[in-house]
Amino acid sequence: MKKVLLLNYCWPGQGTYFRAYYFAKGLARAGYQVELVCASATAGDWGIHRRITPEGFTVVTLPSPIRPGAAAAYIMRTVLGSWRVLTGNYDAIHAFGTALPSTSVPAILARRFGKKAKILLDWDDAWGDAYGEMFSPLQHRLLTFLENKTPFWAAPDAVTVVSRYFHVKLLKAGFPENRIQVMPNGADTGIIKPIPRDSARADIGWPLDEKILLSMGHNYFGSLRVLLDTFAQVRAKKPKVKLKMLGKLLKVGKWVEKVEAILGEYAHLAADIEWLGEVPRNEIGKFLCAADCLLLPMHNGVMDEARGPVRLGDYLASGRPIASNAIGYTREILQSASPNAVCDDPDSTAEFAENVLHLIENQHFAELVGKAGLTLAQGKYNWDTIGEDVADLYGGLW
Repeated sequence: MKKVLLLNYCWPGQGTYFRAYYFAKGLARAGYQVELVCASATAGDWGIHRRITPEGFTVVTLPSPIRPGAAAAYIMRTVLGSWRVLTGNYDAIHAFGTALPSTSVPAILARRFGKKAKILLDWDDAWGDAYGEMFSPLQHRLLTFLENKTPFWAAPDAVTVVSRYFHVKLLKAGFPENRIQVMPNGADTGIIKPIPRDSARADIGWPLDEKILLSMGHNYFGSLRVLLDTFAQVRAKKPKVKLKMLGKLLKVGKWVEKVEAILGEYAHLAADIEWLGEVPRNEIGKFLCAADCLLLPMHNGVMDEARGPVRLGDYLASGRPIASNAIGYTREILQSASPNAVCDDPDSTAEFAENVLHLIENQHFAELVGKAGLTLAQGKYNWDTIGEDVADLYGGLW
């Protein structure tokens, strides 16, 4: 049985952790012995903890002194991750996050010190041109440097990318095309299943007669402005429509002031917006199914063009209609289900609002859009299907 190490910079329940988790699940199902190493979600946790998942692979959490995202925590996890790859006996090492030192540095060291393991990288977010801008200039430069150098210094046998954006970027940088594999994020139809809207609302306690929009995920200042501007235009025509926000805003470093400024700009909407916060993953489905329309706002820039929002799979699995001004690979996925619910102009919040209104006012059309999305969730974009693709990729490495 081949032994695989997946190195992930996130912590359970956070972003890229889900991607690594479902990759691990697919590999375990294919007969690999899998160890998924990530950060502890508990601030001030100095321990190393192990647990066996129901899917049969091991999750190891590394210390998060101060807090999971603190620089000191990343430094500690970089050292521990490097020690693990240099002293462990793995057949393959898959590092998630080309820009993050806690995953990229161990991958580079494994290659440079001649470890026998096959090296794989995963690229699912743009750091140098996007996320890194929220941090200090020094941190931003480090992230940009590692993001650009890791694919070459680690000399990976394969790179999995979440979108065509990274595929093209690697090709332009001279990376061999036969080592690049597009692996989108998927849908877990085992956890999230379609529920009749009224049944979901009765369970939550939402009124049956209200028109309710829902947006989930970690919206940052760019997508937040798109969302609130769209909602303002929907309310201008249907004043009684409500917006529910599931998750939390991405308020980190330099972006805190930007987010607060946007919230202040749209403060007149506050009475019609409910911030639900984060809920357990096994309860997300009922909130999605209770909405008349799910909103997926995207800012027309590198950050959203490059990424593959994890929430998209959850949206698709719910069977509820989705309205979006999507760009990049996300746009391609949504258009394959229902092009009429995706804006022709991603910069037009007026068009976004019109699409939302059309969905909440036309039940038959909304049902068709929801069913088309569910079909994608049950097929090509199901995590089980993607897990099989991951296992096939690994099978071709030896």
